[in-house]
This record gives sequence, C-alpha cells and structure tokens, in this order.
Amino acid sequence: MRRGTFTWADTGNRRIQVFDNNGTFKTQLTNAGSAAAVCISPGAHQFLYSSNSNAPDAMDNGEIYKMELDGKVVGKFGKAGKLVKEFGAVNEIDCRNRTRCMWVK
Repeated sequence: MRRGTFTWADTGNRRIQVFDNNGTFKTQLTNAGSAAAVCISPGAHQFLYSSNSNAPDAMDNGEIYKMELDGKVVGKFGKAGKLVKEFGAVNEIDCRNRTRCMWVK
C-alpha cells in the first residue's frame, strides 16, 4: 500500500482489500482474521492496524494485529473477552497519534 490507495475491512470475507483512488482493486490481505476495523498510522514508517473481530454473539477472536503495509504481521495484542485487554467486536481503531495511546471502540 502507498499514498493514493485506500483499505477496506471486508469482515464477511475475512480479508482486507486495497484499492487505488479510482476504485481499482490492487490486492488483498488474508492473514489477519476477520477484519472489522483498520487504521494506518502516520509517519515515515507506517503500520496497518486491523481488528480480528467477532460476530455479536461469539467470542472466538479478539486480537488487534499490527502489520507492515504489505500485510506482514509484526505483532498482535488482546484476546477475545469482555475484561481488560480483551476485545469482542471492534468497530473502530484510531492510531493517528503515535505519542498517545491507541483508541479501540
């Protein structure tokens, strides 16, 4: 991914799709579970954060993946649940500010 592209969390098909600004399909990432939310960090070295979310009535997944823009997973945190450091259905990720904590909703 690079400037001039946008990412789309395709939860139902368990992938992240990448398109150019004209809407032309470029690639897909399929190694991060069932993405419901994505965020690309700012800066010279950007990262893609993606949620591996659950259906509202399930607790199978709950990780947040940190990836290079080519889809290589470099880390993950969290697990399924409703306690501290656990996630269910993650609908939003805000990773715009590197000096502050990440917000997950």
